[in-house]
Amino acid sequence: MTDDGQRTAEDGGRKALSFVLRPSSLVLLGLAFLPFLFFWRVFAPNPADRLVFAWGDFTQVFYPFRAFVSAELKAGRLPLWNPSIYSGQPALADSQLAVLYPLSWLTTLWSLGRPMTMGDLQVEAVLHLALTSVFTYLFARQVLAHWGSALIAALTFTYGGYLTAYPVLQLGILETNTWLPFILFNLERGIRQGQQLNRASAQPWLLAGLGLALAITVGHPQALAYVAITAALYLLWRARNAGWPWRRTFGAIALWAVIGLGLSAAQWLPTLEFLRLTPRAGASYDWASGGLVLHDLLEGLLPGLTTPWFTLYIGIVPLLLVGLALTAWRWQPQVRFWMMIALAGLLLSFGRHLFAYDLLYLVAPVLRLFRSQERAAFVFSFAAALLAGLGGDLLHVESEDGGVALRRARRAALGLALAGLTLAVVAGAVWIAAGRPADHPVARVMDQGVFIALLAAIALGLLALWENRRLSQTAFALLLAGVIGLDLFTVNGQKTLELPPEAGYYPLIGAIAQMRADGAGPFRVSSEGLFPGDGNASMVYRLEDVTGNSPLHQAAYDAFIERVSELRWWHLLNVKYILTKRTFPPGQFTLVHQGAEGNLYRLETAWPRAWAVSQAVQVQNDAEAYRLLSDPQFDPRQTAILDTPLSGLVSGAQVGAIWSSPGRLGMDVFAPGPSLLVISEIYTPGWRAFVDGRPVPILRADAVLQAIVLPAGARYVELIYLPTTFIVGAVISAVTLASVAILWWRVRRGHQPG
Repeated sequence: MTDDGQRTAEDGGRKALSFVLRPSSLVLLGLAFLPFLFFWRVFAPNPADRLVFAWGDFTQVFYPFRAFVSAELKAGRLPLWNPSIYSGQPALADSQLAVLYPLSWLTTLWSLGRPMTMGDLQVEAVLHLALTSVFTYLFARQVLAHWGSALIAALTFTYGGYLTAYPVLQLGILETNTWLPFILFNLERGIRQGQQLNRASAQPWLLAGLGLALAITVGHPQALAYVAITAALYLLWRARNAGWPWRRTFGAIALWAVIGLGLSAAQWLPTLEFLRLTPRAGASYDWASGGLVLHDLLEGLLPGLTTPWFTLYIGIVPLLLVGLALTAWRWQPQVRFWMMIALAGLLLSFGRHLFAYDLLYLVAPVLRLFRSQERAAFVFSFAAALLAGLGGDLLHVESEDGGVALRRARRAALGLALAGLTLAVVAGAVWIAAGRPADHPVARVMDQGVFIALLAAIALGLLALWENRRLSQTAFALLLAGVIGLDLFTVNGQKTLELPPEAGYYPLIGAIAQMRADGAGPFRVSSEGLFPGDGNASMVYRLEDVTGNSPLHQAAYDAFIERVSELRWWHLLNVKYILTKRTFPPGQFTLVHQGAEGNLYRLETAWPRAWAVSQAVQVQNDAEAYRLLSDPQFDPRQTAILDTPLSGLVSGAQVGAIWSSPGRLGMDVFAPGPSLLVISEIYTPGWRAFVDGRPVPILRADAVLQAIVLPAGARYVELIYLPTTFIVGAVISAVTLASVAILWWRVRRGHQPG
């Protein structure tokens, strides 16, 4: 290396070290590390200390989803179709599979050369907590006066009761929530840098649009709605507060939305098409309006008293700081805004238990698509974290106002300490009178009273030291953050963890090994949800099941299973194996395996994946089709049920070998004359049929299956799932990405788009 090169390398190294050692960089590095400390037992080097994410949606829904997508990507296929659940349904359009989410691709890259494991997905979840913490700090640092206040906001939101509860286990919620502070950070930058489009001002709007696109591709529509609405309201309020005219304000909102929607069109266009086919298209108030109950408000101070999740708990010191911030609502616009956002999120989270939800249900149709309104506590949690940061700002102000705030904070901390102590004493007296039973509910209340008193007393001591200037600003900020961390890590640290299962996840039980060894496919199985891992396990075991566990699936398929007799739909859906707790008589059922999971039967009269019929009957509606299909005298192997008239068919067509892969099906067929080929694939927009390479229309047969008309002769038939909505969306996304890239490049070079 030359002397100049060596000096350049040394200068670069010194600059990098200087950047890392900056106080702000050290805070960010600490925030990025803390989630791994929070979940230290997930990564404990000693196996005896190790815990895992609790059994539930994380293990039964999101792991099978992501494992399937990862396996398909590693096989070189974009997973548009999922053959493993509900006899086959769209994969990419089922947005919670997160097929197009770039950060989930990193997990796939990390696991190249092997199947994705549950541990890989746990790392992805923890990394998103790290991103959430960093993004929240960056946003809060822009809008708050002191870095210590931004640290309070980041800790309160990341480790508060909401984000560390079921969002950790319902991965789509967590990963969508991650992008709100990132979006707000860039929207705030865009507003501060004005409307002049140059290197400094264009990039924040592009990045805010990118954040929206990433939130869309994660694929949790309800969490996305909360993120998008909160960000839009912030942009509207902030732009108007900055003196922007209405036209410019709505132009900024439109620019942000267009970039986000354009970049993610390949995801949301297929998803909208699929949503129209699901039961959610006809959702009702009773289905949608569940939420927290009013006594869950007690969880804000006494976590665990009414539920195991305590989503409203933000910590004792943050709660004190929120109260302090609210005293400044008259002259502090930020306090008023975040107070209103927190109140809206809190009211909505109670669902039908408060009439506020009913009003929103009537005027905001988007809410009718979502259930579990307690998830709106996300909005409350984020807004409360910002309010806690604003309360922290009041403590850091070295003025008369700061002195007033300090005195108020000390009085509040003293009152909280006395209240906690009183609660502990009263609960202790009740506990002693009851004979000191270890499992008495009041024992937990006693512990909580002591914990509140302890934290409030520590906060009171810190406030006294700070008021008397016995602590520097840095020491006060770090110690206050430490108290918050002690609180939230203690209360929330292990509530979503449990011991790992003794048999591991998704063991290869005998029944599954038996079915996987059967090479005479393709065929489906009816697992009745008895596989290890419930209804989605077939995605891990690479089997094709008639059941599933996804919030999105076709309503027509549900009706078909419910209305048609079981043996008939087994035949129509190409079911060859049934895993059941029931006992079937010998004859057309052969018992091939018995185990703890149930009895595995082979259906000896199983139908193939495709067959030819010589007759067709037209029906006026699905109810008539269900009646015919359930009639023992009706033979679907000879006659197909169609929506349209069809005649002139001949018998004698023969279906040869059939091959299949996700989203593709091929077979050789010989037809002596015009014939109708019925294919046991669920009728879904996006399937395309080809006979000898020429496209042919697909008919809906037997209520949920597909059929095509064959001309005479030896033919090769192929079906491919490639929805038009995905093609159009991919083109829009590509054009948007190219436009954004060109704009980014031009503004970096100092050009103005003309």
